[in-house]
Amino acid sequence: MRLQRLYPGARLFGQAKALSVPLPKDLEDAALVAWVGDLLDAIFPIPVPATEPVE
Repeated sequence: MRLQRLYPGARLFGQAKALSVPLPKDLEDAALVAWVGDLLDAIFPIPVPATEPVE
């Protein structure tokens, strides 16, 4: 699973529809906020709008 590769120790609880990802150690405020942003981008990627075909 890709999640396991990117975030070792992450667990998906399907029955509860929950995800548990261990926090990295020794991150300062800005680095922790960036890490959470990267995690959310990995789980919920921003969809790329489809382009119209060229005629």
